[in-house]
Amino acid sequence: MYGVIGLSYRVRNISTINTRADILLLFCLYLIFSSIAFFTNEVLFVSIVFLLQFGIFYYVYLKVTKHGDELIFSWLKMLIIYQVVFVVIGLIDFTLYQNGIVSFIKDYAKDWKTDSLYGNPNPFGIMSSVLFLSLLYFKNLLYQFRKLLLAILIMGVFLSGSDMALVIAIAGSLLKIISLKSAYKFLGIFIILGAALLVNLDADFLDGVFNKRLRLWTYALYLYQGNYLFGLGTGGFEDIVYSQFGLGYGLHSMFFWLITECGALGVLIYGYFLYVIFSLETFGDTSITLLKKIFLMTLLSQFTEFFIDHVEFFQLFYHFLIGAILGKYYYLKKDRMIN
Repeated sequence: MYGVIGLSYRVRNISTINTRADILLLFCLYLIFSSIAFFTNEVLFVSIVFLLQFGIFYYVYLKVTKHGDELIFSWLKMLIIYQVVFVVIGLIDFTLYQNGIVSFIKDYAKDWKTDSLYGNPNPFGIMSSVLFLSLLYFKNLLYQFRKLLLAILIMGVFLSGSDMALVIAIAGSLLKIISLKSAYKFLGIFIILGAALLVNLDADFLDGVFNKRLRLWTYALYLYQGNYLFGLGTGGFEDIVYSQFGLGYGLHSMFFWLITECGALGVLIYGYFLYVIFSLETFGDTSITLLKKIFLMTLLSQFTEFFIDHVEFFQLFYHFLIGAILGKYYYLKKDRMIN
């Protein structure tokens, strides 16, 4: 949060380029207020974690504005290699488990899904998927070992057992060959059809498909009634569920979190932030278009998940993408103004 405040201040005061990045400051100030006002138990810890995460975001942004693609590729290489290591460890541990050997890592989850040091198979699968797409999109990235690394990462998708990870891998691969504008239309149709299915299909069947998430979302929307402007407050849903049932359940959806905990005001601010990101001009540069596609798939993955609040590796990737997109945009715009 504080990193974004620093970023917004830096952009506004040292750049001669008119920017709308202050929307990030507004959203994060809103989250800080919401956290303090509604859910105070872990505010200090969360602030420290976000300080580190957004500090990296701030660092990436400033470096990219000076060096363009060089830093982006360096970070992508590092993140891909880390994930490949996770997949290999998970594969070894899963193989041992199938042969009756329980390793000291105990790197498997129920239903034989492997999480590979994430503690949850879903972020493991989704990170495998979005980094698979990153390697697929940028052809010169780790070129000598590209085919091997692609195979390992897609193996991680299947190893996780995550349905959403598989959807992201398939949709992202399709997105490689269609334009970004066509992708927006595709996702728009996908969302409309998905909403129609939610309304018309049997609730028990849908609840089983979404692994009990539908029940959580319905209850969250019920609690949201009467709190339309500000929502339940950051962390409010889990706090209410724990106080009523003694169980700690998150919402398992970034978008339902946004609606029910941040309210109409939060939706408006964050929605405008996304509009800013996706409306940035590309100047005919391929890399910023590809980064937008990867970010789009990352957001899609959060329809049934919400990792920004608790999976540090995913947070790192999420903030890296935003920093890289904004930094690349200002780098290109500055270069265009100079020339």
